[in-house]
Amino acid sequence: MKLIILLAFVVFTDAFFNIRIESHSPSWPRINESTNSFPESPADANEGQTEVPGDDQILGDDVAGVVNASTVTGGLAVEARAEDLSYGYTPGYCRCINKYYCFGANYQRERVQRAVNTPPCRNRDEVMCCLTSGPGCGVPANFPYFNPYPLYGEANFGDHPWTALVMDVNNRVIYGLGITIAWRIVVTTARNVAGYSGNTLKVRLGEWDLSSNDEPFKPQEFPVSEVIIHPKFNPKTFQNDIAILRLASNVDLSSVPSIRSACLARPEESFKYIGAKCLVAGWGSQPSAKERKKRQGSQVSDPSGTPSQSRNILKEVDMQVLDGPVCQEALRRNVGNPEFFLDQTSFVCAGGDSGKGLCRGDEGAALVCQEKKDARYTLVGMASWGTTCGQSGFPNVFTNIANYYDWIKSVEPGIGQ
Repeated sequence: MKLIILLAFVVFTDAFFNIRIESHSPSWPRINESTNSFPESPADANEGQTEVPGDDQILGDDVAGVVNASTVTGGLAVEARAEDLSYGYTPGYCRCINKYYCFGANYQRERVQRAVNTPPCRNRDEVMCCLTSGPGCGVPANFPYFNPYPLYGEANFGDHPWTALVMDVNNRVIYGLGITIAWRIVVTTARNVAGYSGNTLKVRLGEWDLSSNDEPFKPQEFPVSEVIIHPKFNPKTFQNDIAILRLASNVDLSSVPSIRSACLARPEESFKYIGAKCLVAGWGSQPSAKERKKRQGSQVSDPSGTPSQSRNILKEVDMQVLDGPVCQEALRRNVGNPEFFLDQTSFVCAGGDSGKGLCRGDEGAALVCQEKKDARYTLVGMASWGTTCGQSGFPNVFTNIANYYDWIKSVEPGIGQ
């Protein structure tokens, strides 16, 4: 009897491991940092630009980022249901990943007897990891075992699953960042995409390491079908610096924990987060030669004292949201213009601490805040200008999302329901 059971087990498992599993994620060339570039930063305050930057103004060599990490918590978990695997079918909400990456509140773990139901994962250290229900907006995914010893300033995989890269369809240029807010909608700054049509752009979601394919869940790319720029965007002052990218196909916000949406700040929440410590993430780039000269030859350094170098892994920084008048005074001091006016309807400010800031290329990055610990993350701002790479006393200036909630809803009524 034992021999018969053993033979049956061998035959059954052999059948499963010979099933061809189709990948649910597209493949594409990785970004080559030596050939990709970031657009120009905003001009000095209240001087603006006479026209929106074009391809001839795009510059940059390296991919670096922001500094000072502050990790957040989330949840993941484990294996597939027997009925979903009985014929070698791999559900869209399931992935074969290392067993240590699959755990937590948003997934259901069903231990099955391998002699009866063998998950179709070829690697013996992998399990079929399945999401049982979508977590909703503003919920990061936590993978503490994937990058257990992050360098100073590095975000963990899945910490900012709403972050999008806005790119050209040929992988030549990164125009900036965006934020996923719904299954077919990404918001970004108008300055990132002004002058470009939908058929020339795409977004990459779920990215973490620009030079590696080792993430537990692979990033996905989506063509942009339509670019909708705010009708009152001013390319000189960057007022109303917001655009909506409508994607050509829906994003599955339940299957891949590294691809989720951020919650939107509502109009009544315009001043709710003043004084709160919030998070921003981006890849960014180093200060330009002009910026370094302004700082009298100083360079942004990491805690080891070495100059900031190109980094491929997503960085994050915590920033305190500033009251509008406080930000305006700080900007007046830094730009040397005592009459500088900050449109506090269009903009919200955060940061200004030495060595903690956004860099060139982080335009469009999300400023996300929590009302309380373990609450969902709300999109409060989107990096617009003031990306000075941690210059002391110079706040980062963000598009005030609460002010544009109604406009976003007018373009895409299903948002926020």
